[in-house]
Amino acid sequence: MTSTFKRPKVITINPITGCDKHSPGCKNCYALRMIPRLQSFGNPKYKNGAKITCHPGVMEAVLKRKKPTFYFVNSMSDTFHKDVPVEFLREIFTIMNQAPQHTFHFLTKRSTRLAELAHEFNYTPNIMPGVTVEANQYLYRIENLKKVPATARAVTFEPLLDGLPDLIPQMLEDIDWVVAGGESGSGAREMKPEWARKLRDTCKTAGVLFWLKQMGSYGRKPNKGGNLLDGKVNEEWPLNIITDG
Repeated sequence: MTSTFKRPKVITINPITGCDKHSPGCKNCYALRMIPRLQSFGNPKYKNGAKITCHPGVMEAVLKRKKPTFYFVNSMSDTFHKDVPVEFLREIFTIMNQAPQHTFHFLTKRSTRLAELAHEFNYTPNIMPGVTVEANQYLYRIENLKKVPATARAVTFEPLLDGLPDLIPQMLEDIDWVVAGGESGSGAREMKPEWARKLRDTCKTAGVLFWLKQMGSYGRKPNKGGNLLDGKVNEEWPLNIITDG
């Protein structure tokens, strides 16, 4: 698969809100931190706080937008959380199926449920599922992702919390895109440059596109991690993602 460096138009859409901490990567979850602030603004979607809440009708907005767009689905939740009913997931997928002009990407740490429900939904070519793998002990999530009958799959190593000693190029077979990044904000944990370097090189060997979003703010000014590794920007996007314009 080839790549393009033109970043597509990205819109975040949240038909599900609320979540809880599932593994170490969740320690400083930005979504959970934002919820009290959103409540203070009177945002009705967050009246239930961190409790999983489904919002019927939210996804219908994508059907009204004709311009090809990259949608990141559920930045404020985990799509495959156990408290999200299968019926509501089916509603989300049905609408994504009806909007082939857009690309839809979602992430989950609940990869076991993702795999269990792999054949419950229609993964049309415009749907790119992904899993988050923050540390070596969670590499099994990649294998769960491969059970999903999708045209393209992504793995996000963010926040990257260790050097992934067991990761080898063969594990990334049938993976199209890897995104990595350090942690930012208060309490940010370290991401060592050699961890990012190894991941970059593993992706290159495996023929997988690699995007290093940022190095994180550990030991740096808050939220000023930068996106350079060895003085270079590493940003690749799958060509099959529909770009803006």
